[in-house]
Amino acid sequence: MNAALSDVAETEHFFYRLAPEGPYIDSQRDNKAFGFAGGKIYLSEDNGKTWPQSAAFAEAGNLTLSIILKNGNVLFATRAQLFLSTDNLKTHREIIVKKPNGSEYRPHTPVKADQPGWYFHSLDGEHCFEVEGKEMLVWGNYCNVLGGAVPVNIL
Repeated sequence: MNAALSDVAETEHFFYRLAPEGPYIDSQRDNKAFGFAGGKIYLSEDNGKTWPQSAAFAEAGNLTLSIILKNGNVLFATRAQLFLSTDNLKTHREIIVKKPNGSEYRPHTPVKADQPGWYFHSLDGEHCFEVEGKEMLVWGNYCNVLGGAVPVNIL
């Protein structure tokens, strides 16, 4: 589909088009899209044309990662918490990452409470990989980012 000519603008270096009205689309898979805006999270099943599923989520402005898994579950994170919805956003719950020894991996206590760092942040590009028949998500905590420093952790 081509953008309407009025939607396209340019600078000396490139052409661009502003994002459409509605939630910020953070991730997509097949026909599904996950987005956020104004204290809510959204799920679309038609690539963002409509957003029939939504939920209040106070930390929506602090999302740093989202992915729609192959089974349809939605995994999303704020700077220091990870969440999972298994029912198209009807509900969501915090999940805790486990260390190889089975103990809980918990964020540090930040020096500044409003600057906790970003523990769950994805690299651009592909985030999910299938390894021996299981889907695996790869992310990192890049230590010093907008939002505060995070200790280096390799689990």
